[in-house]
Amino acid sequence: MGFIRSAREIAAEKVEKMGKLSEDERRRLREQELQQSAVALAEKYFGSGDERVLDEVFGLYGLEERKILGKAVLERLLNAVELRSPGRLDTVVRGINRLPQASQLGSVIAQLKDLFERYRAAETEARGQIDREGREVLHRLRIAGTAVGEVNIRARPEWEQKVKRLSEPFIQEMEVIKREMLSVAG
Repeated sequence: MGFIRSAREIAAEKVEKMGKLSEDERRRLREQELQQSAVALAEKYFGSGDERVLDEVFGLYGLEERKILGKAVLERLLNAVELRSPGRLDTVVRGINRLPQASQLGSVIAQLKDLFERYRAAETEARGQIDREGREVLHRLRIAGTAVGEVNIRARPEWEQKVKRLSEPFIQEMEVIKREMLSVAG
């Protein structure tokens, strides 16, 4: 009867097996932890706007962990980029330049900045065109002089429609650039 084990021995053996994670399971668990840290780090960076926050945290990790954390933070930073918020782009670019992968991302960052410049120029042109059209309408109605200060083009429904049509190809291009950044950082 030496081979009959008690329930306690069987349970102890199962617990011991559960406590041992494979190397792959440990790596996945560590990556999940780093993903969660990346969310908190990106939020902390956006809250403070201080790049030193990123420098301090990256200094706590080894090379491989910095790469994983860097890619996760990059993803969070890129999710915050919006065409109609050019100020946010500056904050995101400053953050990207602090990531371990920054040296690999220079040309892609330049593409993103160029996209924003082209969008701003197109938006300014569209704004001018709608402003001219609005002034022409007022002129035809014989409304001029001090009665007209500045035309509020954003109050016109055409403006929102035009901005939406104008921004669609830029948004698509921006998504391609974001994917390229993530693959370069990978």
